[in-house]
Amino acid sequence: MAIPCGTANESAYSANARCYGQSAVRFFFMENFIMRTSNSTYSQRQYNISMLETVVWCMQLYLVPCIVVVGVSAGVTCFVVFLRTRLRKKFFTHFLVCVCFGSCGFLSVVFLTWMSGQGLNVYSAPGLCQMYAFCNHFFPFLTVWTSVLGAYLILWDSIKPRSLTWMDSAGKAKLIVISMALFGFTIYSYKTWTHYGAHHINHDQLICKVIPENEAMMGIMNILDIVFLTVVPSVLFLVFDIILVGTKLYGRGKVRLQNCSPRHREVLKMVVAHSVCFHLLVTPRGISMLEFIINQRAYDRRPTVEEILSINLFQFFFYAYFAVLAVFPIIISEKFRYYLFSLFGFRLRRTPSYSVRTRQLPLFL
Repeated sequence: MAIPCGTANESAYSANARCYGQSAVRFFFMENFIMRTSNSTYSQRQYNISMLETVVWCMQLYLVPCIVVVGVSAGVTCFVVFLRTRLRKKFFTHFLVCVCFGSCGFLSVVFLTWMSGQGLNVYSAPGLCQMYAFCNHFFPFLTVWTSVLGAYLILWDSIKPRSLTWMDSAGKAKLIVISMALFGFTIYSYKTWTHYGAHHINHDQLICKVIPENEAMMGIMNILDIVFLTVVPSVLFLVFDIILVGTKLYGRGKVRLQNCSPRHREVLKMVVAHSVCFHLLVTPRGISMLEFIINQRAYDRRPTVEEILSINLFQFFFYAYFAVLAVFPIIISEKFRYYLFSLFGFRLRRTPSYSVRTRQLPLFL
């Protein structure tokens, strides 16, 4: 059985440098899509460093830790502000807390892989490889699908105001978020018994890889993961955007900004920002992965070095998505900034929230 080497969190430059001459290269999130280099032009050329490979290598070495630091710092800040101020009593706040929690968790996994790529034997700890494989999919699921569900709930209330009276309750939001977490924990628990730590063929460092007996099953499961975590949410966010624009143009519900309170406008802007960010940073990765899989399995076409490097670049965009989500409340929500500065003892002057006559609205944020 060929031993996989290289990860999606590892640039094509470093993966090729470490794995040149072996029989497998793998990448998906960071550890679990196995591709044979017998179908890759990597094994058919003299190794030379191109400009694109140098860029990818530099991004891997310097950009990834910066993304992790910014994302985790912003996520922790939002987490504290949401749960230590009056914002914790708002419905949509708990969806944002879940998004911040999932983003910080996934970026921590990214940093773990980055440290492994720098030569640290991080998977020598018992059970860490299995926990890594689980968290590598659980946290993206929690982040992406919480954003999708929250967006559609806000959209529904915008089209049919006050039809969901339970959206005034923070307790109902907690119940929804906890249910999603339990569902994600259940469907991804199989990751803990399909991976193990194995010694790299060239040195004593442990790598996290799929158990050989499970490789065929994991190949299918990883394709489903691509569809479930990138393609389907992309379609749902696109439908959300179309409905939102359509209702705004035709003036249905309170999507018309003149009928919205400033707080409701902030929430709408935030979910639209999540949607646009997903289209820009995640959708290209899903499309490129699907194209790669179709060419590989249906047409048996050998991937070029440029294609593999492009997928690595899209992977960096995917990491950036989780980092920027936590920045949106700081940029968009005046109320969030007010409570953020209040925690540090600063008192800002707040703009009156209901200076215009509006209908009674749910307290989202």
